[in-house]
Amino acid sequence: MKLIELLNDKKFNYFVVMNEEADLDKEITTVESTETPDVYSYIGDNALIITTAMYYADKQEELILLIENLSEKNCCGLAIKVERFLKVLDNSVIERANELKFPILLIPAHKTLGEVYQDVLMHIWQDTNDELIFALNSQKVFSNMLLQDQNLRGILMTLSNILKVETALIDPFGNIEYSSSNFARAFDKNNIRSLASKIPSDVKYYSDTLENIKEEKFNVGVYTMKLTAHYPYYLLLLNTERLSYPVSSFIIDQALFSIAFTTTRELNIEYHKLEKKESLFLNLIKLCSREDEEQILEFVHSNKMDYFTSGRTIILYFPDFSKLFPSHLQIIGYTLIYNWLAKKFEKLEHYNLYPLRNEKMYIVQTSEKNISKIIDILNKNVEVLKKVLEIDINIAIGAEFHSYNFQYQSYTEALKAVEHGTENVDFQHIKISRPQDFKSLFSHINSYELTFFAQSILGDLYEADSKNYADYRDTLRKWLMNKTDVSKTAREMYIHRNTVIYRLERCKEILNSDLNDPDELFNLEIALNLLEM
Repeated sequence: MKLIELLNDKKFNYFVVMNEEADLDKEITTVESTETPDVYSYIGDNALIITTAMYYADKQEELILLIENLSEKNCCGLAIKVERFLKVLDNSVIERANELKFPILLIPAHKTLGEVYQDVLMHIWQDTNDELIFALNSQKVFSNMLLQDQNLRGILMTLSNILKVETALIDPFGNIEYSSSNFARAFDKNNIRSLASKIPSDVKYYSDTLENIKEEKFNVGVYTMKLTAHYPYYLLLLNTERLSYPVSSFIIDQALFSIAFTTTRELNIEYHKLEKKESLFLNLIKLCSREDEEQILEFVHSNKMDYFTSGRTIILYFPDFSKLFPSHLQIIGYTLIYNWLAKKFEKLEHYNLYPLRNEKMYIVQTSEKNISKIIDILNKNVEVLKKVLEIDINIAIGAEFHSYNFQYQSYTEALKAVEHGTENVDFQHIKISRPQDFKSLFSHINSYELTFFAQSILGDLYEADSKNYADYRDTLRKWLMNKTDVSKTAREMYIHRNTVIYRLERCKEILNSDLNDPDELFNLEIALNLLEM
């Protein structure tokens, strides 16, 4: 209870406040009746001292010292019975009390200290009893809401009604998750994020001011709420100076518990709902790998998926995710990031966001025109993710493809970029799939297998090491590279056209082939190129 509330009660209209600058918003939790000058050495916080000030009748300068000591002890005020020993207060006493904003009250002569003491104490006890009943009833309300699986919005609205102030739940990224009334529309999102970024990680309660879109400032109280020691959410209370009473910290604690429990439950539910979207993606990739356009289109339309025939795949992945967090935290963290990405991309068109939960990856498949927008969003916000989750985040981008099954092709390229992609010069956390030259395509295959393949295709043409056979191989390779154009091959090798024809005839004899089968020519070109590696 605040001192002003006690003074506003009709039972205490006999009190007179002597100093205009008195802070009457001080809490009052007890009352002490004493004539001892060193009372400040043993009283507790928020006590109202009542006295006749007999000791200070002829030395009011020492009364100033008492007021200073009581103010330091967080005493809520000093009530003095006048006319018995102390006829009038010196102006110097009142001036010093004003400087300290310390309340000085006068008790009229017709009231005994015993009466005042009993009246104030009984009022405090009654208020405390009311507060306890109110808190227990509030606990019952929140407990019933948990049993009924009430959602976060309902819990926040209930808390707002109990406290009679606006409330909001802020997620770890500084976004308004839920709020009461018109809170979200009244405050700029950037101001909310700025407030969240200033809150120290090791404090449970933080107070500050917040400016709305009309540039009006409001007092706010913010309670930090960490889900299983990570990922802080924030409960924000607006106009904390208007909190209705009786209200105890017990109510806030009960609300925080209810919100934390419900938030964790809802994140777990959302995580398991992602299974359907993940299954859609994996089935789509499987269909695309079979290159059956009719089946792909039927699958896409039946599942109402956003489909496009050209684009790229972007993979967001976290190398140390599983090492840093136990499984129950991974569920919360993974879902938080998915929701964050969905909000960041919600204004874009022609894109799909898919989860790969076991791999701790997020798949974004989008048309080419969106690539620069998505990269810009990720570049601007990747540090926010790293700050909140305290882990490194990497991005891999697959090559662009133009075909009905580009999803499979681009996804495959993006997976390669995760391991072997080229780092972007401007953004080190981004890897881009690089074009595969002939040598790199075979760099991961055992050299023995490559040799065996070349020998089986070229036969005697592979084994022979004479200069003539080397010329035959070079001519055949150049002829294949030039798409069997004899004249072009002759020009590039600086030999006569008839020489090219002769060497090709010798190759036909050695290979026992007429060199007309496209599949055979393809294998020959690969085998001849392998010899150059």
